[in-house]
Amino acid sequence: MSAETETRSCSRASTDPSDISGSSSTNAATQALLETVKAVIRDAVDAEFERRVQQQALTPAAHASAYMGQEIIYAAPATYSDPTLKYLWTLFPTVETKELFQVTNHELRGADFYKLSSDYMEGIDYPTPHSLIIPLLIYFQILAAHAFASGYDEPESSHLISRYTSTYFIHLTWLIGEYEWPAVLRYHMDFYAKRRHEMASGIYSNWETVDENLFYRYVGGRYNDTGRFGAHGASSCALKKRIEPEVVALNLLAEDIS
Repeated sequence: MSAETETRSCSRASTDPSDISGSSSTNAATQALLETVKAVIRDAVDAEFERRVQQQALTPAAHASAYMGQEIIYAAPATYSDPTLKYLWTLFPTVETKELFQVTNHELRGADFYKLSSDYMEGIDYPTPHSLIIPLLIYFQILAAHAFASGYDEPESSHLISRYTSTYFIHLTWLIGEYEWPAVLRYHMDFYAKRRHEMASGIYSNWETVDENLFYRYVGGRYNDTGRFGAHGASSCALKKRIEPEVVALNLLAEDIS
C-alpha cells in the first residue's frame, strides 16, 4: 500500500460517521451518569441536613420525658462560626473563644472555671472562695447572655437562667460563710457536674435546689471557725440533729428567693 493510499484510508477512518455517532453516544451516557450521581449526592446531603434540623428542633421534647414537670430552656448550641459566639466574645473579650464555646455547649469542666477569669493562674486548685466566685459569676453571665443572643427560645429564658443561678449563688455564699471551704468546694464541683448534664437537655431550674445527698456527704457538720457552731466538737448523734434542720433551712431559703 502506497503512502497516499494509507493516508486516504486513515482519513476515511477518522471521519467515519458511525465512529462519530458511537463516540457521541458514549459521551452522552457518561454525562447522564454524572448527572445521576450528582442528583443522588444532592438528595443525600439535603436529607441529612433536614434530619439534623429536625433532630435539633426536637431535642427539648426528646429529653422532656426524663424531666417531667420541669421547664425546658433550650439555647441553640454554638459553633465556632456562629455569630452568637462572636457576639459573646464582644461582651467577654477577656475570655478565650475556646472557653466560650465550652460554656455554651456545656462542656466546661468544673476544674476549668478559673480560665474564665482574666487573672487566672495555670493549675489553680481554688485555694480560697474568691478564686472560684469570680469565674463562677462570669460563667453565669455567659449562660444568660447566650440564651438571650441565640434567639432560639423565648426572650424570658435569659431571665429565668439568671434567677436560677442567682439563687444558687446565694446558697453557695451561705455555705461558704458556715462551713469549711474544702467541703463546700467538693459540694460545688459535684453539684455543678449534675447541672451541666441537665443543662444539655434544657434543664436549668435545678440550680435553685439543694442537693441533700451531696450536702450530707460533703458539707454537713464541717463548720468553719466563723460558722454557727464553730469548727470542732460534735458527736455523730448531735451532728445528725444539727444537719437535718440546716437542710430544711436551705430549702426554705430557696423558696424565699424564688
